[in-house]
Amino acid sequence: MGAFTKSKSCLEHVLHRGVHGGIRSNSGHFDLVGLRSTCTEYVHSDIAILESLDIAIDVGAVFNFGFSPSGHLVAAVGELPCIALIDTQRGKLVQSVPVAHLDCINFTKFINDYQFATGSDDKCIKLWDVRHLKSELLTLKGHKGWVKNIEFCQGMLITSDLEGSVIAWDLKRIHKTKVPHRPLLHFPDLVRIACSLQEDKLVISTKYGHVLIFDNLRLDSLPSDFDYMRKKKHRPESSYNRMFVIRDHSSKLHTTSSMKIHPKGWCLATRMQRANHSISGEMMFVDNITFDADSSDEESLPNTTSPEKIEAIYSSYIYHYASSRSPFHPTLPSLNREMFRRCDLSSCKNLSPVFGVQSQLLASTVESDVAQGIFKEFAFSYDGRMICSPYRRGVRFLSFSKNFNEICDISASQTALYESAVISTHSHFVFTTAASPVDVRFVSGGEDGKVQFYGPRL
Repeated sequence: MGAFTKSKSCLEHVLHRGVHGGIRSNSGHFDLVGLRSTCTEYVHSDIAILESLDIAIDVGAVFNFGFSPSGHLVAAVGELPCIALIDTQRGKLVQSVPVAHLDCINFTKFINDYQFATGSDDKCIKLWDVRHLKSELLTLKGHKGWVKNIEFCQGMLITSDLEGSVIAWDLKRIHKTKVPHRPLLHFPDLVRIACSLQEDKLVISTKYGHVLIFDNLRLDSLPSDFDYMRKKKHRPESSYNRMFVIRDHSSKLHTTSSMKIHPKGWCLATRMQRANHSISGEMMFVDNITFDADSSDEESLPNTTSPEKIEAIYSSYIYHYASSRSPFHPTLPSLNREMFRRCDLSSCKNLSPVFGVQSQLLASTVESDVAQGIFKEFAFSYDGRMICSPYRRGVRFLSFSKNFNEICDISASQTALYESAVISTHSHFVFTTAASPVDVRFVSGGEDGKVQFYGPRL
């Protein structure tokens, strides 16, 4: 199966179905918003196993998935420097790239139905076209650390590494083999980034559990706005790139394992793990990140963070980063699979709370604590009514209410996420999940290299 490939005609059929098949709304999504709650509850409550596929020989342990915008293709990447393209309707492998990078691949992101990007521990990002996978379109070099995240926002490819750099690549101005790029931010101890589908928010998180949100995002002025705020100690007059800080919600130190913004931009979900491996337990928090864009009184915004506070946080990271003898890098003993992809967080120091900065916590839940130190990726369903999260040797489906209501419709007194189903299908621990952008369909992968699809039994 290592040399498994399908004919080009098979892939072309999938692409044609993705571009021309199905009745979609103007946004390209099969939108359930507005349907009767009974119908929505029926679709979301009857999730079952659909298809399974073993691609362990191709990518090894699965770290990340990337769905095409049409939802008909999903790219799987992981432990081995390979890429597997899967037909989501049939659960079949349609094409693979045996040697895509020089090291394991951490992240993949589709830009459109044909082109996608991959980020690797070889510190490179590569652009691919599913119609011509014999070689990459471009190789983007500029990171000094392992590439952990890739987002596409405002026509830019936004990438981050574990050295703290966030870089913007202008894909509209490609000249031959060169892509104009510039650093957006450098934040020591940065772990993850995320952009909203509305392209109005950029979120970065650190290994200390802090989350920094840039609201009303404008990428072209973000570096200067952030630098101005830090040096002048007050906010730029522009209403763009307003900055807010959320601290972790526990008395024990957490690091952000993964985070996702609600498809409608209403809230931010973060899965956090203990920095101290001797203390078991992971948590998922859901915070409100809707800010009043028309408010001129910054103090009326509950999450507003003053420039002085942000500068103090930033400075504390600079100091801690410079004084630490153990840089933040995953520990990868080459022959010890039990330690595979673990992160050495033992050097973390307990920081004081972020000067009283508080978030609007909407809901939370306790997650499984197996495979501690391994980043576990969860996913919102395309309509935001459900969360699919790795859970031991399977997945757990969470919602904001028993009836799968929108988060804006739940009771203010409700603070716990509702567990609608737990499905165990893998032989080893699950590391990652993803959700289709067009319907109620999910996929999971983990250490066993197995890819499992889930969806409603209609």
